Amino acid sequence: GIGKEDFVICIVGNRLKEEITDDVLDICTQLLYRNNHVKIMFIGSYYKSYLDRNRFLGMEDRVYFMGKRKRLVATIQLANVYLNPKRNGGGYSCIAAMEAGIPVVSLNYGDVKFYIDAQFRYESYEKMEQAIQDMIDNPKLYDQKCKDTYTRHSYYRRNNWDK
Repeated sequence: GIGKEDFVICIVGNRLKEEITDDVLDICTQLLYRNNHVKIMFIGSYYKSYLDRNRFLGMEDRVYFMGKRKRLVATIQLANVYLNPKRNGGGYSCIAAMEAGIPVVSLNYGDVKFYIDAQFRYESYEKMEQAIQDMIDNPKLYDQKCKDTYTRHSYYRRNNWDK
């Protein structure tokens, strides 16, 4: 299960089979390998059968395939960070994460980039991975990123998301 001491990274979507690339899986693998308390949670249409069976060898108990969830927002709220793969879409789940104060880490690409602050947009998957690792290593930084995320969400909520 997921405990208070765990750092959970979620990836959410209805087209994850197409959107999850080896680059995204490499981020997950590296973060799991370096941090015993990290867990990865795939929410949506992504299943264990899609993976090379050796992908998370020895770390399978820290990878969750949640499937499609009726209580999507409540499931997202179990996470510490929302990792957005390169794609168009992801806006609804991104906003749900932001509303909960969960930092959204994304490439500077696609729909999600318009919702998140520049400090959460990266030019490469390597920089995204480092940003997540920095939040894992530095609880004060992580807390500040959570506050910044919630502030950004509050700004849009007050000023209408469509403006």
